[in-house]
Amino acid sequence: MKTILVPVDFSKCSNNAAKYAMQIAAQAKCKVILLNSYHVPISMAEVPQITDLSTELKNDSAGLAKKLAATLQKKPRV
Repeated sequence: MKTILVPVDFSKCSNNAAKYAMQIAAQAKCKVILLNSYHVPISMAEVPQITDLSTELKNDSAGLAKKLAATLQKKPRV
């Protein structure tokens, strides 16, 4: 095994799964990739929305992913 792909939604359960994956990766000497996906809402109104929610969702997701990655790297691996 070279890579562990961990889907995360930044909930407590997925954060625990990411921590567990880090422990396995430390023992298996492999890397961990965090994967977050999100649904971009599409407006069905006749007048399109001016705000671009997809950019906001992307930035929020990227920020939370970076924060989780930093937290996982600080934790001692058992």
